[in-house]
Amino acid sequence: MMSHQRTGRRRSVCLFGTSADPPTGMGGHLGIVKYLASLNIYDEVRVIPVYRHMYGIKREGQAPYHDRVMMCRLLFEDMQPTVIVSEAERLCFEGMMKKAMEGANEELTTKSSSSSSSSSSSSSSPPRASIVVAVGTADLLDMLIGQEPRVDFTLALGADAFVDLARGAWKRTEDIFRMVGHRVIVLGRRMHSVDSTGTSAIERSVLEGAARWSRPVVDDDDGHVSSSSSSNPKSSIRIVNVPTLSGVSSTAARSSTDVSALGGMLTVEVLDYVRRNRMYAFAHEDGKG
Repeated sequence: MMSHQRTGRRRSVCLFGTSADPPTGMGGHLGIVKYLASLNIYDEVRVIPVYRHMYGIKREGQAPYHDRVMMCRLLFEDMQPTVIVSEAERLCFEGMMKKAMEGANEELTTKSSSSSSSSSSSSSSPPRASIVVAVGTADLLDMLIGQEPRVDFTLALGADAFVDLARGAWKRTEDIFRMVGHRVIVLGRRMHSVDSTGTSAIERSVLEGAARWSRPVVDDDDGHVSSSSSSNPKSSIRIVNVPTLSGVSSTAARSSTDVSALGGMLTVEVLDYVRRNRMYAFAHEDGKG
């Protein structure tokens, strides 16, 4: 992954985390990543499929991690080495689980050694399923920064996710902003209801959050990032409108078996993978997939 690292300077890597369930085409995930790569300010755009959602309700019915990673690899295979699909969140989860298991075993050993009747507990270990591990963005950044100390990371977030982060709904909000040097690129689309000023409610919330955590650099109408209000645009929160974003959603793709409609949501390669593996709505179809 690091074969294209340039020596003598810090590298810039944009992190784009997504459920990828499934990853969508130019109206969604592919369009976002192509836009990020086209800015030519990142040495690498790193797509990180979510391994296990922190919230149980979001894990219900989620496609297997392996399938979601494979679909991402199919979607972005022509964009290497600029775009990399990373299993960093799985590795982070496994590292945290190992640490939690070691801690639980140590606690059991301590309790066992202090008990006069330790014969049944001394050889036991806590079942893996009984240990709850939730990987948050801060945990992932802890791992990445430890592994790649000469990389400046930027977070790419949708508008709703950024608003949640900015208002403190995420675990260790302040740490997240600090670890990425307040470098966040907020991905928007011009599809929201606007008020008399031409600004939507979500856009106002994004601007308020950006004003709190940094100085926002708003995208120009032509889709290019403006640097006129900052001598160092990479160090600020920037708000952009991705021109290709549409109403395409993974939710709609999961619920449909209309190949024609799905052709407008997914790339040929991803749609073929979904059908061959009888995923989502195709799992309930009889006969040919």
